[in-house]
Amino acid sequence: MKKTDQPVTTASSARTPEKGMMGEVRTIFDQALERVHRQAALDRQRQPITPLGKVVNALFLAGILTAIGVLFYGFWQFPDAPIRKTPQGYVGKTGQPRTESDYMHFVWWERTLVVTFCSALALGFTSMLTGKAEKPKEDD
Repeated sequence: MKKTDQPVTTASSARTPEKGMMGEVRTIFDQALERVHRQAALDRQRQPITPLGKVVNALFLAGILTAIGVLFYGFWQFPDAPIRKTPQGYVGKTGQPRTESDYMHFVWWERTLVVTFCSALALGFTSMLTGKAEKPKEDD
């Protein structure tokens, strides 16, 4: 084994009397920075997004925004959700009476919420798959 004047430092052996904790932190930071530079170089080699990828990404963004909009609409429209049917009629969780129209509107909102979030999730997976298909294979 060849001896050198300076000790070899890794993340696990960086704590030496000369360097202490700051040396260990600096070593870990340098390793992380090196990983970031390698990833940036790989990203620069990545091919541009295809038109299909752009469409899927736009649909994904629109789906997420729609789902969030539907969710907040329900928070605003039905502050005492869930509305349920009782022998006395329809009531919210606070016990306030609601009409049958309110109940049907609430059921419609619940179904719409489920459909929009599931659609956004499916579009997200599709976006992820089209992104993986566009990445070049790394040479090891």
